[in-house]
Amino acid sequence: MNDPTILIVPPQNLSAKDKRDLAKIGVVVIEMDNPQDARLIRASAEVSTTDMLAAAAQTIMESKSQTSTHAARFAELVCTLLVKPPSPPPQEEPR
Repeated sequence: MNDPTILIVPPQNLSAKDKRDLAKIGVVVIEMDNPQDARLIRASAEVSTTDMLAAAAQTIMESKSQTSTHAARFAELVCTLLVKPPSPPPQEEPR
């Protein structure tokens, strides 16, 4: 899987048309007040579908109401999975 092309710019630096055109060619545009403060983090490992489903299930189970905070909690759990160190492989028992 190739890393995406990311363009970090101050808000209102690009028109909506420019953003659409960039998205069509695969450029991810991120707007932030201080682009120089951006830090890109590479995931230490791929997140399995099992881990994704576990994060979704935990979010749903913890939720008390249907609000937009569900999406934020899910995103938080996925990010936690992405940046956690990979688990060591299981050890085989000696025979």
